[in-house]
Amino acid sequence: MKTLPGEDPEPHFKRLRAKAAGREWIVQRAIHDDAGQVIPAESAAWNELMTALAGGFAQGVLAPTYRHISVDETYYENTLYAVHEHRCFTSLLVPEPST
Repeated sequence: MKTLPGEDPEPHFKRLRAKAAGREWIVQRAIHDDAGQVIPAESAAWNELMTALAGGFAQGVLAPTYRHISVDETYYENTLYAVHEHRCFTSLLVPEPST
């Protein structure tokens, strides 16, 4: 999960864990990146996540909002494709805005 520099991620993780528990998902790893506006592909945390997905150590990505993945819609869309290429899912607590 991406947050702004200095933002406490724990309230977000609490909500994410509750959603996972409600769906009977097992949380293998909580990954946090407070680099702010960094492009996902340039984030060490995102690369750690993609390595876990590629290696079969995770089946999906759970984030509070699409902005916690990327504030740029193009980069967000590209990350969805990257996750999908590993046959994994992306789930958001707050659905994407309709276009």
